[in-house]
Amino acid sequence: MLAFIILLILQIQTHAQNYLIDPGHTSVQTKVNRFGVIPVVGRFNQVSGTINYDAKNLADTKANLTIKSASYSANNAGGEAAVKSIAFLDTSTYPEILFELSSLTLVDSQAVAKGFLELHGTRKEK
Repeated sequence: MLAFIILLILQIQTHAQNYLIDPGHTSVQTKVNRFGVIPVVGRFNQVSGTINYDAKNLADTKANLTIKSASYSANNAGGEAAVKSIAFLDTSTYPEILFELSSLTLVDSQAVAKGFLELHGTRKEK
């Protein structure tokens, strides 16, 4: 019986772990320089998705995020309206921003994520 339990524990530790992104504790933050000088920090407050994390092989880690574009906030009502408008995000036409992880690597003990970002119906690797 003990051998079965140890085998079960070893199997659990060797498999990737699946996680749901907790929308109540997650946001995506942005930082851009307005006029090339003034840093503007914003965030998208409605984020959902899944992560399949493989600690033994980071290359096998997968993630998909869905960001509600209208959830953008920067503590500036005028600026938020401009970002959500047709001039930038066009949130009425494109209500979601999608991200699909293509690689996860360690660089100087920091995780670096790369993937495909879909914005305005156009998908590009970032």
